Amino acid sequence: GEEGDEAKEETKEETDIITRTDDVWKSYDAARRILTGGFVTELSLSFLHKNSDSDPLIMDHLRKSLDERGNARNSVLHNWAVGTHATLNAGTTNDSFLRDHLDWMKKASNWAKFSATASLGVIHA
Repeated sequence: GEEGDEAKEETKEETDIITRTDDVWKSYDAARRILTGGFVTELSLSFLHKNSDSDPLIMDHLRKSLDERGNARNSVLHNWAVGTHATLNAGTTNDSFLRDHLDWMKKASNWAKFSATASLGVIHA
């Protein structure tokens, strides 16, 4: 009987040590995440995403009105619209308008292509 009780106590002690070790590693990982900025980044992204009031209908109306205009100033206005979208959605990771209108995005030319690509960086920064 005593040998069985001793074996149970040793097993319980080993389990307690493993549990304490797991708890220490969990605490260490949480502290490391907070100290390296991961936690703050997650909070910022969550805040920006939840509080974004950009209206996709406004961007859609802007896109349609630009398509109806002539080609003379279309490149400048197109670039301006892409920049506006980037500013409205900065840091929110909400690029659904750009994804839904890839054909419209392809109209960018020369430096406007660079700006359109950079606008994705603003949205996902």
